[in-house]
Amino acid sequence: MAFDIIVIGSASLDVFAKTDAKIVQIEGLSHGQMTDERWLAYPLGSKLLIRKLAFSPGGAGTNACATFAKLDFSTAFVGMIGTDIHGQILLNWFRENGIAFLGKLGNETGYSLILASQADDRTILSFKGCNDELELTGLPLAELQAPWLYGTSMLGKSFATQEELFLFAKHKGMETAYNPNPYICSKGLRYLQRMLQHIDVLILNREEAGLLVGSGTSLELAQRLANHGPDIVTISDGAKGATIFTSLARGGEKWHIMPASGLSIIETTGAGDAFGAGFVAGLKLKKPIREAALMGVLNAEGVIQTYGATQHIASRREMETWLSAERDQPRHDIIEL
Repeated sequence: MAFDIIVIGSASLDVFAKTDAKIVQIEGLSHGQMTDERWLAYPLGSKLLIRKLAFSPGGAGTNACATFAKLDFSTAFVGMIGTDIHGQILLNWFRENGIAFLGKLGNETGYSLILASQADDRTILSFKGCNDELELTGLPLAELQAPWLYGTSMLGKSFATQEELFLFAKHKGMETAYNPNPYICSKGLRYLQRMLQHIDVLILNREEAGLLVGSGTSLELAQRLANHGPDIVTISDGAKGATIFTSLARGGEKWHIMPASGLSIIETTGAGDAFGAGFVAGLKLKKPIREAALMGVLNAEGVIQTYGATQHIASRREMETWLSAERDQPRHDIIEL
């Protein structure tokens, strides 16, 4: 069967741990030298009680699938899941949410422990498991038919496979979107050059964009990145909002959108995934760039107000209701640059 969107990316079981223990925050000190980093210190030798423990399907690929499926798109996932109990939980979740699993089975499933900390931020301990072991051999290429291919960060063998699938997608006339993480971007522009040439939409945050093309405003970074292949570049910057740039072939639009004020932020894991998938969903629905960006922001705002990146994704009806309310009484500043 043909799908609306195929996602290739990572999958994991996420565990969120919140403790009432006193945590010391240390800023600007790393191995005796001053830096811009922030650190958290837990008391050595102590036993910390967990006040809240929440389990959720996670991984950037799974998070993107959650958005697309909830918005009523026929969705397929390509990636690696283990044959352990965590893998069975994920496979059951895919099945319950109507997401086709077109990936492969490995040994151990990816697993992340998210330590809720201060200032609405977190530290993640991530075990990749078999996520980096995806190979092209054995994948059902005949079933990979869809108008869109959406990719999230993959490493090792999986990155090489992802490159080939993006090339395959462009030869099939599919639209492509890619949302890499800081680790991939830290490898530099040359490492991603082949991938960028087969990407229509590039989704980054400010840190990731800076790792690829240096310093500058978000708009300047987006323009530089567009010179390397993508027709649409989005750069999000947390509470400072998101900037969207399109090439002349896509209308030459430049927008900046700010998040709503007064949000109750519980946990930020998956916010970037929610924005990227929400934005691409808007493009798939033929929304104007401005409204597609608003869909991304609204989707991310739903995620950060609860634990778990897949727990509070808007349905198609809810999203249309939110968009309608925004037209009547705007809560977000959307500026044409």
